[in-house]
Amino acid sequence: HIAILRDEDGRFNGSTGVVRDISERREREAEIERTRDLLRNAERMGKVGGWELDVETGSITWTEGTRRIHEVDDDFAPQLGAGLGFYHPENRERISELVERCIESGEPYSEDLRLVTATGEERWVRAAGEALVEDGETHTLRGYIRDITERVEREQKLLRTTDLLEHAEHLANVGGWDGYYAQVAIEE
Repeated sequence: HIAILRDEDGRFNGSTGVVRDISERREREAEIERTRDLLRNAERMGKVGGWELDVETGSITWTEGTRRIHEVDDDFAPQLGAGLGFYHPENRERISELVERCIESGEPYSEDLRLVTATGEERWVRAAGEALVEDGETHTLRGYIRDITERVEREQKLLRTTDLLEHAEHLANVGGWDGYYAQVAIEE
């Protein structure tokens, strides 16, 4: 900041100024931006997002990763009811119970549930939350949501394959391997 000094007649008489070294502040800002970029990339690669619920107002803050999982625009600002409304109708009551219990008792939760995105795509997610309690009252819930659709689909495919194999073994009247011991069905 520079100020011009004038004499009694208003003529230039000099200047004075204050110089402030802001390099430390710029370094902190750069570090904050680097950390934000790191978190954005981690959310994208891990298919995970974070969220925070203000219990008193019902407003929710979502990270980019959470918005990506729900397939909503960057300006989407959900309230609690709208956020829970993304869960599959068969899972909506369960997530509501988990959130309510977390608010009331501080009990954290982590559960696999189905979600329907803004574009209508059904996904499996791991939803987790914990209470931030102050003076015995829950004011905030914080948590994460992770898209586990690929894992669940692999597990379901493995179960179907296992069931099919067991059924085929039964029809063919042959055995399979169970640990280290061969089980062979012998018909006499």
